[in-house]
Amino acid sequence: MTYKIFAAISLTLFSLICYSYSADEKTINEPLTFQLFSNKSSFSIGGFMQINYSYESDKNTNNEFKIRRARLDFRGNAESIFKWKIQVDAVQTVKEINLSQQQTQKVVIRPILLDAYIDYALNKYISFRIGQFKIPFSTENLQSSSDLDLINRSQLVEKIVPGRDIGSQGRDIGIVSAIEYKFKNEHQKLKLSAGIFNGNGINIGDDNSHKDFVYRFEISPTKGLSLALSQYFGKSGLNDADRNRIGFDFNLDIKNISFKGEYAHGKDNLIEKQGWYLQTKYKINSLLDLIFRIDALDPNKLLTNDKTTIFVLGINYYPYKRVKLQFNYLRNVYESEINDSNSILSNLQIVF
Repeated sequence: MTYKIFAAISLTLFSLICYSYSADEKTINEPLTFQLFSNKSSFSIGGFMQINYSYESDKNTNNEFKIRRARLDFRGNAESIFKWKIQVDAVQTVKEINLSQQQTQKVVIRPILLDAYIDYALNKYISFRIGQFKIPFSTENLQSSSDLDLINRSQLVEKIVPGRDIGSQGRDIGIVSAIEYKFKNEHQKLKLSAGIFNGNGINIGDDNSHKDFVYRFEISPTKGLSLALSQYFGKSGLNDADRNRIGFDFNLDIKNISFKGEYAHGKDNLIEKQGWYLQTKYKINSLLDLIFRIDALDPNKLLTNDKTTIFVLGINYYPYKRVKLQFNYLRNVYESEINDSNSILSNLQIVF
């Protein structure tokens, strides 16, 4: 059965590569929106859906079809001054809540409110955002799920980045101020974002009186290059246990080839963890991308033999303007006695 699946995917990928060289050039547009109002206030709607199939060589893991995401995005502006956004996901979500240092509880939520915020621009340099939204930490965390190069985010983003480490998809409730300055050269800019959050995730109240602080400093010194530093200072639980994070990331685009990487370190009271990834993408043409990533995570630096490294080979195919088909092969290498495993993931995405 395994060989048949590998053969079918290999044949499919070969066919896509051959077709991509002969097909017409196409571009991917933004999600379709429908304008309802005009003048000083407006309203629009969009969204996307993702359907996955996963094959796992590990006999303890089921192979399955799954509706990964089914999202609706509502946004608009009011009085030409305020902008707002509401995003919901109709897919069942399992959220992990930390009850204490040693105990967690899983809660099933369906549907789920992801974003609900209001933006206000004081001037062309300074803006404010209040509500529920993504914490400004990590470039891959801030990237929309519909724009990801690979089907899954990296281990460090899922396990260390604030908001994702507690199952809240990188989001929290709070307020952020951003200062952005663009030089005369349009490719050079600086941006500083800073804010405070409850620190307890989405759709739930705070579990202590402490507010978590985060800042992110981004710089683009030249065309195609961006660098960023993010830092998060928080407290969790009734005992106000430390929950601190620091991360670095970069992105470099050179014609049809791009490179990106991140490093993050986290400390939950006495437990320290760290992770990193390096990724390269080659854009063959507007229809086809090839991606390779090395992704490593050490969930507890005090322990040995608990590291996991994942090697990912991916291909993205864009047959239509709002359709993306992804294939990923993952080699999961465990430092512990767990046998290494292989995974094959596929994802069909429709944007509307």
